[in-house]
Amino acid sequence: MAEAVVEARGLGRRYGARTVLENIDLDVHAGQVFGVVGPDGAGKSTLLQMLAAILRPSAGTCQVLGCDVRRDPAGVQARVGYMSQGFSLYDRLTVAENLAFAADIRDVTGPERAVRGAELLRMAGLDRFQHRREGQLSGGMRKKLALCANLMHEPPLLILDEPSLGVDPLSRRELWRILDRARTEGRTIVFATSYMDEADACDRVLLLRDGKPLALGAPQELRRDVAGQVYRITGPALDRIEAALETDVGVISFQRRAGREVRAQVRDGSRLAPIEAAVAEAAVPTMEDVFTFASAPPPAPPG
Repeated sequence: MAEAVVEARGLGRRYGARTVLENIDLDVHAGQVFGVVGPDGAGKSTLLQMLAAILRPSAGTCQVLGCDVRRDPAGVQARVGYMSQGFSLYDRLTVAENLAFAADIRDVTGPERAVRGAELLRMAGLDRFQHRREGQLSGGMRKKLALCANLMHEPPLLILDEPSLGVDPLSRRELWRILDRARTEGRTIVFATSYMDEADACDRVLLLRDGKPLALGAPQELRRDVAGQVYRITGPALDRIEAALETDVGVISFQRRAGREVRAQVRDGSRLAPIEAAVAEAAVPTMEDVFTFASAPPPAPPG
């Protein structure tokens, strides 16, 4: 197995008496794409800021690229590319000036500087906009420029906080094309997302909710663990189907889908009770189903 780029044990963060993240154990190996997945407020940004040595952990240990995030934060920051969720570049500088500034603060010099900058802008489709101010770019273009800025020093590890949040579908595809290329060049990618399709494309994922880890593993393994517990239910009366599911103690959750369909998740060992005038078929689990199972409360005790 490739060497561990990130190793965290018992990682946590508190603000005064309030705990926002706790008991995080994870390993990310060289060349992997690792997703931190959860809703708003799950603790994703807090975790990524600790991995990037921007935020000091309150508990646990963390090594990134061989550096301790507590003892040597500068060593971590010098070798990673960290992209925050918001727009982090200078809106009054042009595209070219922002890239030049990123190169300056990362000590990228020599002939490769111009070559690298030109190649990144071309790859991102920004070469035609070099003289446009950053603040005049679309949201997707600004995200692509921020990613280019973080690739100028060729970091072995990219840490990206919801890189595709708030961008149009085309820009989202282009962002991931850039990231796919970064991966083929041997870079490791850790990113936060609330999009389950992005989670499905990872080598491994950590599911978070309310600052606590829910599940950790390869998406295909997590989906396999809940196989046989997801159903697709169709019928002419969706209200009647939903009423029946509400009273079925084996059902964890259900969602109405487009058309005349309801999707239901049932507890391990339970079977879906027959529903009048409805057809229930086993469905292939998705990462959305996995998250539903992982975040479900335990069943109420009998009696």
